[in-house]
Amino acid sequence: MILIAGTVALDPQQRESALAAARELFEPTRVQVGCLDYVWAVDTAVEGRIYVYERCAVEPSLAAHFAGPWYRKMLAAIGRHGIRQLGVLEYRIALSELVYDPEGRPRLFLRSLRSLRAARTRGLRGLLQRSALRSGLGPPALCWAGPAREASWLTNPSASTIA
Repeated sequence: MILIAGTVALDPQQRESALAAARELFEPTRVQVGCLDYVWAVDTAVEGRIYVYERCAVEPSLAAHFAGPWYRKMLAAIGRHGIRQLGVLEYRIALSELVYDPEGRPRLFLRSLRSLRAARTRGLRGLLQRSALRSGLGPPALCWAGPAREASWLTNPSASTIA
């Protein structure tokens, strides 16, 4: 999945006319193959700012969108209305999950962070053990150079928490 998200800063006096000029292009863009979301939203706190959000299923669909007539017409429409700054980025999404669990609590990717920490723990433990054995220094605890608080998750992962 690919996200396109960011801001377009326009001359505040021309923002509404820019949106009106582009509005007729929204629906044809939304029905393109692979387009999951296509939204422009006005920032009510910053005059002239528009938020852009696009979600596309796969790269060929996004490439077709960028090469297609609706995208070119949108660039022409918005370009006539005093663009001051563009801050729109492309994101490639490798992992996603629902924000809330079945009980309504925010997930905050904790499960993913715990998995990452566990993999890191296994990897560093193995690295320290192999290094200690090769150098003849003994158990890994004698090889760790950092403060004990930083290394505590190496010897007792259940004692640490994700802040």
